[in-house]
Amino acid sequence: MKKDVWPHAVAVVIFIIPGFVYCNPGLQGDKVNQSDMTQVKGMAHESMVYYQKTHERPLWTNSMFGGVPSYLIYTRLSQNKVSFLNSLSTLWLPSPVNMLLIAMFGMYFLLLVFVSLSDPFVRRRRIWLSLL
Repeated sequence: MKKDVWPHAVAVVIFIIPGFVYCNPGLQGDKVNQSDMTQVKGMAHESMVYYQKTHERPLWTNSMFGGVPSYLIYTRLSQNKVSFLNSLSTLWLPSPVNMLLIAMFGMYFLLLVFVSLSDPFVRRRRIWLSLL
């Protein structure tokens, strides 16, 4: 059993190290200015002020398109079991690294499946081929 887990643990470490190197500017606080995110903050302002005053979630806002349900632009962050599973699947890594890690895990798993469908010679080396 331990022999089977070892290559996958090495793969996780191999994915984390380049993730931190590649996302280093994002970890230092450098961010790309995204105009759509700036506009969302402006649209959600009315809902945030209402929530801060009443501690109730607003159901409607007039700050976008003449009125829309407010859950489309503002949701208060909550801690639930799904957020715990999200943190667990990304190994509690910081924000830019965790999304890259999820993408690498997904591709790794996909390649493991594809390689396992091939001939027996390749199948014995599937973990190491998937890392490449």
